[in-house]
Amino acid sequence: SAAHGQSQPSHVASQQIKNSSGTGTTQSKPKKPGNPLTPETVDYLKAWMMSPEHISHPYPNEEEKAKILADTGINSKQLTTWFSNNRKRFWKPKMDEEGRTYTTLGNTLTPQVVSFLKAWMMHPSHVEHPYPTDDEKSAIMRATGIDKKQLTTWFSNNRKRFWKPTIDTLRKEHGIPDTSPIP
Repeated sequence: SAAHGQSQPSHVASQQIKNSSGTGTTQSKPKKPGNPLTPETVDYLKAWMMSPEHISHPYPNEEEKAKILADTGINSKQLTTWFSNNRKRFWKPKMDEEGRTYTTLGNTLTPQVVSFLKAWMMHPSHVEHPYPTDDEKSAIMRATGIDKKQLTTWFSNNRKRFWKPTIDTLRKEHGIPDTSPIP
């Protein structure tokens, strides 16, 4: 500490300086780390978010993220942070202003994607073992546009919420023992 002859980083010292009125507010705030995005990059990101193709679900998939990163030169963390902040600061207020309905859950899947995933899960070739292989995961991600985390989370949740209750009901209604396969 400064009391023991060691100097403090300048951002700590600046926070401790009281203004002339003595109220305890700081004279300067420490600069945030990182590089701010250029106005051109912000315009590009806002245009992507508000485009007719993305406005109802402003969550870029992995392929879209790669294109955005290549087009703007920003890094993945900057991209993720920008979208997270601007869905709250820019997109949501715009939707409210326009009276549009939306969901603010981060990884809400479209009804079409959910239908596709449920159909895959309940298909006769998967119903006994609804765990996609790596190749099947890749095919599902290409077909739906969701990323690996969304896919993994959906299957984990829906084996409990959808698949197990559905299988239990089928077994009960049709008198199929737990040890027998689903026809």
